[in-house]
Amino acid sequence: MAGDASTALRSHHPMSNLHDVYVAMRFVAESRDLSIVMLATYQGKLALVEGVAHELAHQLEGGPDFERRIRAAGDEKANDHEAATLRIEVAGLALLGVHVSLRHLWRDANWRSERPKLTGANRLLSRREQRCAMAFSRIVGAPVRKIQARRVDLS
Repeated sequence: MAGDASTALRSHHPMSNLHDVYVAMRFVAESRDLSIVMLATYQGKLALVEGVAHELAHQLEGGPDFERRIRAAGDEKANDHEAATLRIEVAGLALLGVHVSLRHLWRDANWRSERPKLTGANRLLSRREQRCAMAFSRIVGAPVRKIQARRVDLS
C-alpha cells in the first residue's frame, strides 16, 4: 500500500539524533563510494546528511550505475527517477529520526526540462520505494546503532 513519503513508514525505534546520522552518513558515503552533492537547501551537518542521503537513494532506486541510466533516459523518465529518489530519501531519513522537507528538496532538485508540480500524488511511495526506504534505514541504521552502542559502553 502506498503512502505519504514522510509518514508512510514508521520507525519502531526512533534511534538517532542528527549527529549520529551525520557520522553514519560519512561512513556510508565512503564505504559505498558515493559522491556528495550539497545544495543550498540545508546548512551544516544536515546539508551533508541530505547530500549523502540523496546519493544513496539514487543508488537504491536506480542501481549502482544510476548516473549512466539517468543520462541515457529521456526527460520524463529522468524526472520520474528524481521524484522517486526524493521520496525514498525523505522516508528513509524519517525512519532514522531525521526530518527534511520534501517541498524544499523538490524545489531544488535536478529536474530535466520543467520542474513537475509537487502534489499529493507526488508524495506517495510505491511498494518498491517503500522497500528502498527500508533498505536505506537498514544501511544507515547499522552504523548509527554502533555509534550509539559505543557511547553507552563509554558511560
